[in-house]
Amino acid sequence: MRQIAALLLLTLCAVAPAFAQNTEKLPIVGVLRMNTPETAQLPVTGLKAALAALGRVDGRNIRLDVRLAGGHIERLPELAEALVRERHPRDRAPR
Repeated sequence: MRQIAALLLLTLCAVAPAFAQNTEKLPIVGVLRMNTPETAQLPVTGLKAALAALGRVDGRNIRLDVRLAGGHIERLPELAEALVRERHPRDRAPR
């Protein structure tokens, strides 16, 4: 898991400078956690601190989108699909 997070951070550092300061064009870091809001704060705060140490600040040069499964791991695929769908609305098939 740490290797995936490190790869994500390295990729983000390489891509982020190409985006303007406009919040609509900031790169989005999707964070999917099994936690409830009460138990997710510490890990998310740690992620924000690690990103800040790399010069990436939520709302300034990246946007964090944290999605919580409320303790139900089976909800993670649904949350991931919603994250992608909401970020690419033009790619949605008409219903």
